Formats: sequence, C-alpha cells, structure tokens
Amino acid sequence: FSIGAERDFGDNWRLLVESYYQDLDELVVEEGRTSGRVANSGSGTSHGVDLVLNRAFDNGWSANAVYAYNKV
Repeated sequence: FSIGAERDFGDNWRLLVESYYQDLDELVVEEGRTSGRVANSGSGTSHGVDLVLNRAFDNGWSANAVYAYNKV
C-alpha cells in the first residue's frame, strides 16, 4: 500500500511526499553457496518514503529534486 500528499506552492512549485509498504514474493535466491543454482523461493518486505520537489518553468520545462529512502 502507499499513501501520499501533494501540495502546490505558488504557480511554479509542487511538493509530493509518499510513504509505502510492500510485501515481496518469489524473489530470486541462490540454492547453495557454491552450486550456482537459483530459485524463486525468497520473500520479504520493502518500505520507505519518497520526496519530490518540482519546479515548473514558463517555457514548458520542469526540474525535479528527488529523495528516496527505502529499507528492504
């Protein structure tokens, strides 16, 4: 799941904050240390937060500054 908020500041600035949590299944894991064989039997979770600051320019261009934190 994810939840976020977006806020405009003036005519040209926008801030987006989003937090997320995800269950992960069928991850590729090595079956043995020396066998070189792999299987899709791994699982885990991932969670984090994304921050995006956007600046729009009058000529149609825009720029983003992004910070992402993720823990797997």
